[in-house]
Amino acid sequence: MAHFYIYGDESGKLAISDFTSFCGYVGHAEEFSRVMSEWDTCRFSWEAPPIHMRLVMNPERDKSGEWERLRAKSGKGWEGRRDAMLMDFSTILDDSRLACVGCVVDSNHFRKMPSSPWRDNMQDPLFLGLYTLIMNSLDKIDRVDKKSTVSLVVDDDPQYAKDCYDLLDALKTKFPRVNDRVTAITFGDDSAYPALQMADMIAFEARSLMVKRLSAPDYAATGLYTALTKRQIHQPTFWSAEYLDRAAVIP
Repeated sequence: MAHFYIYGDESGKLAISDFTSFCGYVGHAEEFSRVMSEWDTCRFSWEAPPIHMRLVMNPERDKSGEWERLRAKSGKGWEGRRDAMLMDFSTILDDSRLACVGCVVDSNHFRKMPSSPWRDNMQDPLFLGLYTLIMNSLDKIDRVDKKSTVSLVVDDDPQYAKDCYDLLDALKTKFPRVNDRVTAITFGDDSAYPALQMADMIAFEARSLMVKRLSAPDYAATGLYTALTKRQIHQPTFWSAEYLDRAAVIP
């Protein structure tokens, strides 16, 4: 029997940020094994530390100093090298048989919404994020396999991991489909799990796109976002204020 994995990560703390994302990738275990090997080979060729977009874009925030050293080594050509490197990584996903899943949430609007059956059922932005990540994944898996088990892997941050475990337990209680299919949850160090680095990259890019489109609705997706979403075939759900309000009133 086939086995599928979901790797997910957040960008912007779902509990406190105004705009947050919980995104990642879903696919067959064997395909993840192949793609993660290629990801590490790409890191080797670029001499890159584990990919964490917040640090890639702001090397001075990296406490280990690795990204700052790479920027210093690149000199004035850093931004060009960085962008070429990120596109190289995104091409791995564009060429893969993995699918992007998850969502970006206008968390500030969600927290201000009045009580309703849908709003109360979704509880908070983190619950909505995990719900969307899992349901989006199951919808895609069901197109080829309605019986295989699914494992969820998320970043091993102490409080974040505990929250995800508790929320998955709540989802299993509320939704038989989740209880029947999602049979394991794993917490991993993103430096050792390349697929969590992939999840971090799309979570960061998707959140950036939603924020930019708030002030410029026609803002075009970057080449990086397009590649990470397989030419926008598999995109995260954008829970904008308008979309949240519509969901709350649909019976």
